[in-house]
Amino acid sequence: MAALTRLLEGTGLRARRIGPSALTLVPAPAAPAATDTATVPVPSLYAARLQQHFADRVCQRLGDAYGRIRVAVQLWIAADGTVERIHVLDSHDAPRWGDKVRAALAGSRLAPPPPGQPNPVTVLLIPSEAATPCPSSGSR
Repeated sequence: MAALTRLLEGTGLRARRIGPSALTLVPAPAAPAATDTATVPVPSLYAARLQQHFADRVCQRLGDAYGRIRVAVQLWIAADGTVERIHVLDSHDAPRWGDKVRAALAGSRLAPPPPGQPNPVTVLLIPSEAATPCPSSGSR
């Protein structure tokens, strides 16, 4: 078995015993990724600042629709806090509101991200029955 395991290294296969004198080749389990950005949490203080920035900017563009739509957005944020790239993920509301969300956030600047914070950061805007209308632009 040890010799066969060595022969199969790098092939994506491994040997599995199916009987006293029988083996079969099966796909080897995938090695865990070095950095899985989907599981890297955003520190809570930075997340709160990001949410506030997102709400302020998008609320100005969407008005009363803010809080009644569902849109997911990936943001690439530079070390100085500038939003460098925006990708609106596909959803039911993306065709109608995606351009407005993108325009609201493009080139905006928020607090710099914590050191080592991976990009992109995904923000999900979800509908809420308790949604309140956006405050006028002069009140924030």
